[in-house]
Amino acid sequence: MFTRCNISSLCSALAILNICLPFFCKPTGKELLKRELSSLRSDWDESLQSSEDAHSALEKALQAWNEFDDTHNALNTWLRNTEQTLKDYELRATLEEKQQQVCALVFQCDYGNEF
Repeated sequence: MFTRCNISSLCSALAILNICLPFFCKPTGKELLKRELSSLRSDWDESLQSSEDAHSALEKALQAWNEFDDTHNALNTWLRNTEQTLKDYELRATLEEKQQQVCALVFQCDYGNEF
């Protein structure tokens, strides 16, 4: 399998051959070699740029996933804690007691359990 370094070395070797070979070729052959080498170099540069762009996009996607995962874990923790807090509350008999209990719970959730 070719690596980026191997192909870059191959392109450099072909460029050196392009300098030497024209002495043994007709003018049309020289021009053809020059065009083919230029095309090969251009294709390689485009492929290299495309792979670097894909790598960058994957790095950004991985970073976004890690941020999502961190937020997801924090929200799950908050949800479990809130659920447990609600289960721990005892039921009240009167409407006034229930309103006081809800006010205390809202205050605790707003100011006591921030994540």
